[in-house]
Amino acid sequence: MLALPRDPKVKYLIYALVTTSIVAWTSVLLNQAKPNHILLLFFFTLLAEAFPIQIPAIRGSVSLSFIPIYVTIMSQGVWPGVVVATLGTVRPADFAGMPVRAVVFNRIQLGAAAAASGIVFHWLVKGESITDPWVVFSFAVAAAVYFATNIGLSILYLKQFSQASLGKLVHQFKSTVALNYLALMPLAYLIAVIEERVGLFGVLLFMLPLVVARFSFQRYVDIHQMFLGTIRALALALEAKDRYTYGHADRVARLAVNIGRQLNLNDIELEQLQYAGILHDIGKIGVRDEILNKPGKYSPEEYEEMKKRPVIGARIVSGVNSLETVAYWIRHHHERYDGTGYPDGLKGEEIPLGSRIIAVADAFDAMLYDRPYKAGRPLPEVIDELKRCSGTHFDPKIVDVLLDLISNPERVADLTRPPELQFIQYLATLYGWVPRSPRDYVDDVAVAAEEPLLVVDDDASHDAYVPRQ
Repeated sequence: MLALPRDPKVKYLIYALVTTSIVAWTSVLLNQAKPNHILLLFFFTLLAEAFPIQIPAIRGSVSLSFIPIYVTIMSQGVWPGVVVATLGTVRPADFAGMPVRAVVFNRIQLGAAAAASGIVFHWLVKGESITDPWVVFSFAVAAAVYFATNIGLSILYLKQFSQASLGKLVHQFKSTVALNYLALMPLAYLIAVIEERVGLFGVLLFMLPLVVARFSFQRYVDIHQMFLGTIRALALALEAKDRYTYGHADRVARLAVNIGRQLNLNDIELEQLQYAGILHDIGKIGVRDEILNKPGKYSPEEYEEMKKRPVIGARIVSGVNSLETVAYWIRHHHERYDGTGYPDGLKGEEIPLGSRIIAVADAFDAMLYDRPYKAGRPLPEVIDELKRCSGTHFDPKIVDVLLDLISNPERVADLTRPPELQFIQYLATLYGWVPRSPRDYVDDVAVAAEEPLLVVDDDASHDAYVPRQ
């Protein structure tokens, strides 16, 4: 018996060839007026899904597949659109361990979205010109139906198989997928007009710049990740000076971002929180090693030198144009809610929200782990200390958010484990030494305009044990 290939890319290539043959055969069998147009749009859908743009900030990816899918619906009819949406949106990742449940659900929900929007569009449009205002209105209505069906079914799936709240799911989809739909809808309409008025040659000419734009944007994302990697390397270089704080910056960043999500901060603010968490102690570069690693209490002179850390850190970070807000947060993350902190004695709402979040995350992690001047404390004692200092040292609202986060033992383990343990567990998973939990597949749900995977950053992630930012 012929053995199946193990390489996911080879499997995907075989799938693409087989499904292309099926689409060509069914187009002829159903007497479609323009089978070559359907084949070209199907090919563009496969191409878009084979080369998605990975967006680390949302732990997902963006593809342009909505454009050829919707052009097929408008120009070729409902069922060709359903076929393209169902068969053309399979990705190489679907052959690399994606559970059958997720793959089947993705096919059903994308096919349902295409069918619902196609029926609405062709019910509203009765032969008018594609540039007629009524057709434009009908296109917008049908696209909204596609969006609602796609997102609604995806949220129901994630709600069923994850512990994420409905409100959090809606917020994450609203802040990521909705914007992508709004950006792609005009392009889909424009290409449909070109397909009708100019033909396949015009579609090809229009698609080529989109392909170039896709690879250009991927380069931007790659450079952004290099920037983040440089920041992490800087933080690691700092931690080499202070062996007691190894992994501290990574954990503070992870915890701060989780607190920010609970406070419904937008993606830009969450990204800034991540940078601030990683770099919050960068000012230690300006402090002598003998003070950093001193086992006892600081003298008044030494404490005054330690108090310069946030000012030095803010000065270092402010040299990067895109990190002015991060520098501001770093400067004030040692302020206290009652105004007795440093360097500027700010109090209450005068302290930037990012600084208040970093302050709580920093203190929580510092109390749990050993330092030269103290031993780490048990979690119950840390919780009691946070409650005691709520309203004096810390913003009580942020303390409440943190206490709610760590009420889940699994979340505590994830937020406090060292980065090297996460890396070891990740490698073990890659080599099959640690079985993935069924919940690890919850986020393998495709979203047509941004599929797959829109990750709900609760208890599941697409790749088990990948360190969460």
